[in-house]
Amino acid sequence: MKLIIFLFSFLLIVGCGKRQDAFSCAKVFNVKDVKYDNLVLQTLLLDSINTSSFGESCISPSGDIVFIDKHFCTVTFFDTCGHLKSTHLGLGGGPSETQVGRIAAQSFLPTGELLLMGYNLDVHLFNPNFMLDKVFLVNREKRSNLVESSMTYTNQYNDMVCRNYGDCFYMNVYSEHPEFNYLEET
Repeated sequence: MKLIIFLFSFLLIVGCGKRQDAFSCAKVFNVKDVKYDNLVLQTLLLDSINTSSFGESCISPSGDIVFIDKHFCTVTFFDTCGHLKSTHLGLGGGPSETQVGRIAAQSFLPTGELLLMGYNLDVHLFNPNFMLDKVFLVNREKRSNLVESSMTYTNQYNDMVCRNYGDCFYMNVYSEHPEFNYLEET
């Protein structure tokens, strides 16, 4: 028993010695060594508007600052100085209103058209004058190939991002299918 205690104590003392850190070759900078070559910070105050406080800002194809309210479904344009230019859309059944309910994702097309997608995968396309042009549903058909089948994926609603490239509109999705879970398969 004494031998076991002696060996444990010996290994503990040897293991507590000074060891070389894996990042010891990295250069440590002092505060006075750090300098900024070019740093530009800007703050732009926008005019006050009534919002639901759930929305996103973006830049329109014409270069205006846009705030899209996801609950009120309004699209508000500001000039580059932050002054209110115009407000469009809103919830309703008129030709310049949307029935999307709540906006899950949105994207401006290069032609100035606005694409709004609701949480039921209903897509509303508005022309540059914000008149309703088309309404359609995203096709969720089942295919034989598991990777190509849209039924395999779930929309990333909590942080959905939509972009358009060429003639296609892309949105982020994820899959919880066991076949796509790398850790479960290894």
